[in-house]
Amino acid sequence: MNASVDGLPHLPKLLDLCDPLDLPSQTESRERGFVLYATRSTGAILNASGFDDGNQLHVRGCQWIHSVADCDDINIAAIGIWALGDLGSPPISTIERLLSCIHDDKRFDSSGVHSFRSIAFRMLARVDRSLASTLIDTLACKEYASTMSVWISAAKLRPDGHYDHGPDLTAESAWLLAHSGG
Repeated sequence: MNASVDGLPHLPKLLDLCDPLDLPSQTESRERGFVLYATRSTGAILNASGFDDGNQLHVRGCQWIHSVADCDDINIAAIGIWALGDLGSPPISTIERLLSCIHDDKRFDSSGVHSFRSIAFRMLARVDRSLASTLIDTLACKEYASTMSVWISAAKLRPDGHYDHGPDLTAESAWLLAHSGG
């Protein structure tokens, strides 16, 4: 996942390993872990290499990410949404999918704390902060803001260098507080 553009030569094999997966049935933690790292790695590699919609490998990787985001299992689908944040834009399908989730997806995880749309809002803010700032009155934004304290509390227990370490989360959401005057 951290290989950046150096991971591009390995992407065909990674996607070959992903193709036979039947995502809704992926219940074992080992398989979920593979889906997580394979999907997020795909997004990060494509972002680092500069997404090219004329490149079949890039299109294939983007399709994989979208298939994960479309999964009925919210825990797997959330991986796809995170990977869209890793992928960025272009492609425009990233923005379109995130906006669709923000406006139309009402699912919450089993804890009832994290909504799918709040995760999509979080990823949209990473991809296009200006567009996200126009959506601060949405339920997605409000749910994102209300769960940040939960995420920050959980992150304090993680080691330094973890991708969701507390100070990083606090900095990530600071724009929202400044924009909303809160």
